[in-house]
Amino acid sequence: MNFNLSGNTILVTGGASGIGLALAERFLKAGNTVINVSSGLAFTPMASAPVYSATKAAIHSFTMSLRYQAQKQNINVIEVAPPAVNTDLGGVGLHTFGEPLDDFADAVFAGFERNQLEIGYRMSERALRLSRDEIDETFQALNDRISGANH
Repeated sequence: MNFNLSGNTILVTGGASGIGLALAERFLKAGNTVINVSSGLAFTPMASAPVYSATKAAIHSFTMSLRYQAQKQNINVIEVAPPAVNTDLGGVGLHTFGEPLDDFADAVFAGFERNQLEIGYRMSERALRLSRDEIDETFQALNDRISGANH
């Protein structure tokens, strides 16, 4: 797979601590690319993880605003919004319900090649495009399913 982001690329994963803004102010130059990682939970939060969901929603909002501000300087600002992915993050076997890591990674790089500004995969790709009513319905269904699984 041929993949090339022009200029320098900055990956920002932790906007809540102010790291994102500090990096952006220091490194944003014409031709550079910023990649922020949010989550599908930025759009349909998980009630059992409110701080995580809210932080990822803040990264989404930050990314939209930064993209708007940077457009005149020829700076690309990309948001990658992963769904649940089957990794060992947080412990072995905790995310076996998630999407296969290789499939997700392939989809992200394909999104880069298509010059997408918002990249999701399966559930999170749908979440990026939900209407307000669909967000409410998806939120309820997601949290009912998780709540039922824990009882």
